[in-house]
Amino acid sequence: MIHFPVLRDIRIENYQLYRNDNSSGIEHSLEGGVHLIVGINGLGKTTLLNAIYRLLVGPNDAPKGGEKSLGSSKNELTPWRRKKFFSSRVKDGALKATIEGKISFGDKSIKVKRKLSNLEVVGLSIDGEELDASQDMYEKTIEELSGLPSYVDFFSVVKFLIFFLEDRSDLIWDHMSQFEMFRILFFDREVAKASAKHRDDARSADSNYRNLLVSINKIKEQLEELTSDETDVTRQEYASALASLHGIEEQQRDLNEEFIEVEADADNSKLKIAKLKREFDEYKFGIEEKQHTLVSKHFPDLNDTVKILLSNLSAGGGCFVCGNESENISQTIKKALDNNCCPVCDSNENHQENSSKVIDNSELEEARLKKLQQESLLTLDSLELQQEILNDQLKNKAYLQELIAQISEERVKWLRKVQSIEKTLPEEGSSVEELAKQLRLLQGLLAQYNDTRRKETQAYKNALASQETNLHTKLELVKTKFEYYCSRLLVEKVMLRRDFIEGPLGQGGDEKVRLPFFKVYMTSGVHKESPELRESHEQVSESQREFIDLAFRLAIFDVVNGERNSPAMVVMETPEASLDSIFMHEISHLFRTFGEQNDGKNVFLASTNLNQSAMISSLLGIANEPVPLSQTRKDRIQGQPGKELKGNKHIPKLPQEDRDSHIINLLKLAAPNAALINHAEYYDTLFNNAVFPEQGS
Repeated sequence: MIHFPVLRDIRIENYQLYRNDNSSGIEHSLEGGVHLIVGINGLGKTTLLNAIYRLLVGPNDAPKGGEKSLGSSKNELTPWRRKKFFSSRVKDGALKATIEGKISFGDKSIKVKRKLSNLEVVGLSIDGEELDASQDMYEKTIEELSGLPSYVDFFSVVKFLIFFLEDRSDLIWDHMSQFEMFRILFFDREVAKASAKHRDDARSADSNYRNLLVSINKIKEQLEELTSDETDVTRQEYASALASLHGIEEQQRDLNEEFIEVEADADNSKLKIAKLKREFDEYKFGIEEKQHTLVSKHFPDLNDTVKILLSNLSAGGGCFVCGNESENISQTIKKALDNNCCPVCDSNENHQENSSKVIDNSELEEARLKKLQQESLLTLDSLELQQEILNDQLKNKAYLQELIAQISEERVKWLRKVQSIEKTLPEEGSSVEELAKQLRLLQGLLAQYNDTRRKETQAYKNALASQETNLHTKLELVKTKFEYYCSRLLVEKVMLRRDFIEGPLGQGGDEKVRLPFFKVYMTSGVHKESPELRESHEQVSESQREFIDLAFRLAIFDVVNGERNSPAMVVMETPEASLDSIFMHEISHLFRTFGEQNDGKNVFLASTNLNQSAMISSLLGIANEPVPLSQTRKDRIQGQPGKELKGNKHIPKLPQEDRDSHIINLLKLAAPNAALINHAEYYDTLFNNAVFPEQGS
């Protein structure tokens, strides 16, 4: 039984992007329904969605070539490629930043905590029971809780079905991605796992076959041109030495590339340290200036020399006379000024001849001074952390230099051996007998690869045949659900028709497989009578593209869950810029309908820009929405508008008192950028108008 992951709460701590004077992080619960991440450009909406994505999948990526199309590469994962995604966005490298979340699977839940710097698991529990905090344990537990064939398939479901981000691929327009999702979700679990292995093994054998065939053809060409000269050195020894040399040279290249990267990182760290030092000096100058102002306010009649002396002492700059830099001096000065005492002789105002000239402290200046001192300390902390990072990078650089020296010596050794063997080889060609023997061996191996390719393809076909009846039933349900969503929320008629991809699993071979997928048909202003085939997303509008692919995903969720009360989740970057007003309301109604399913436990999480559009109000159900219409075929042909859709479920708007709990407001939680600092009041007004329109502007 399959259970989709649903995020129930999230907490991000010690990440500078989400820290300001009033907030130290993000903490939000998602019990169900629509939840929004609201902000403006530059406040970290996309970063937050990526953090949630990485909380679920960890430091894993699809193999190169498989980032955009599911099933286009082997059923395996590779290490995270953008390892500096989170650390590069903040000054301190996110060394102390963590993300923690509770993820439910049906009636069970897992809690995981990761470092944002490298996504290492530092906390893990299931239903309150502590587990070994590791990525391996997380993957094993996720595989059990989800009921999916493998963790790789869990990753695929999260990336290609649940998350709908800017860099996504459209599931419905990719025929291979469609079928792979059907395999993962609609096949028997063991059959789904076995069929993925059969496919990978067939493709691997096919790749080996094609590569080996190239080598065989080259040997055949050599044999045709070869003279009768013999060699006293076996080709096997030469090939072995040459392979070793190539391996050493490959290691050398990798180490050199890693050294260049570490050196660049160290240079970047040095630049950051220089910037932080300059920033710290600026804060120190500001503190001295504020101290000078305070001294001037306390003793306005002092000459400039004495004022500068006292300001430098109180700012921690040390004594101009003896050079003493003790912190006790600045504390003594501050205490004296706070008590209206002379900072030189410690006399109170009753004994001061010029006591009438002492002016009370300025609370505003004191507050500004305290703010500067706090910012100075934060900058100093960042400076120390960055220095630690640089020290580690320099150690790594030295270690790599040592390894490069060792590998260079090893390369020289193997190069000399190869050159020594080459001197014994004949000037032209090679041994006919040796090459003929090698050719026979390779041809035997080629036959084995071909046999493996054929057998694995047949096993894949057998697995597919065993699931044919069940798959047919599930696909008919997907078609029905999809067309239901489209009929309720799209003016044009949209339908799916089954078709098949037929071909080898790899790039060659006689054995072919026949895989089902759906094609999209839709009416338009030109094709009113009957829906026309739409081969790709380029043949529909941006709004229609968004809705059609989302309706297909939600239809799959419905079919997998069936009659069970098993919640699901969709995470999306809302494309309000590409949606016209009608589609905006229609797609918002779709999301709210999804959130109401499974007793209101489904979660729809979306980021949205704070602008003049009605996207936020519409998603919360508080905007004025158009009446949904249903257009018959006769209406379409005659160009007549449809009639009001009967039985369309009304979803009540979110009460005012509950709206804050459904919004992650980055205006309040993120580190403010220049736009927010300059126009805070304007953005607050936009937010209130969108979320609480009843209160007026």
